[in-house]
Amino acid sequence: DLLYDLHGFHGPERDRDPDRGTFRWTGPQASLTLPGGEAVTLVVAGPRPPGTPPAEISVRIGEQLVGERVLGETPQAIRLALPETGDLGPIDLTIQSTVFQPRSLGLSPDPRDLGVRLYRVAVHLPRERPAP
Repeated sequence: DLLYDLHGFHGPERDRDPDRGTFRWTGPQASLTLPGGEAVTLVVAGPRPPGTPPAEISVRIGEQLVGERVLGETPQAIRLALPETGDLGPIDLTIQSTVFQPRSLGLSPDPRDLGVRLYRVAVHLPRERPAP
């Protein structure tokens, strides 16, 4: 597992659809460290109870905003270009999202603030460029 320094994520859970595998809910802000690369693909979903606003996320690498999206209930792959750092050293990725709390909505006793579901993260390494 190349991901480390997970912060702001709840424990792993299994999706009701077995084909989707496991995920982790984020809170309002979640971060992780991953190897550097050319781009990153996040597979995320933002299911919401009926009558609540859709999930909105912003993704940052360090302080730089690299993407914003409104998410639906179904997992979707979002590919984001990463800023060039000159090396493949680790980068810090932060996901900020709107949240809901099942207990405050009377849906369950779950008191967590739930943001979005993160299913997978894939780092895309740079392609070798031909020498000049």
